Amino acid sequence: MSPVYKCGLEERSKISMKALVKNLGDQFNVPIDELEHLNLEQFVDNAIKVEQGELATLRCDGKC
Repeated sequence: MSPVYKCGLEERSKISMKALVKNLGDQFNVPIDELEHLNLEQFVDNAIKVEQGELATLRCDGKC
């Protein structure tokens, strides 16, 4: 049985980062070969830099 964590009143199974990325890729219809070559460490590092304002976001939310 996989480990669970509590989120509010619900219990949810843990999911690996790889599985999470694959599931998100499926939802956004990203080609599987692009997901297989995704450098998760670099992706997370860049996300942190964007959050801290050290790297510009690729998304234009009206502030561009």
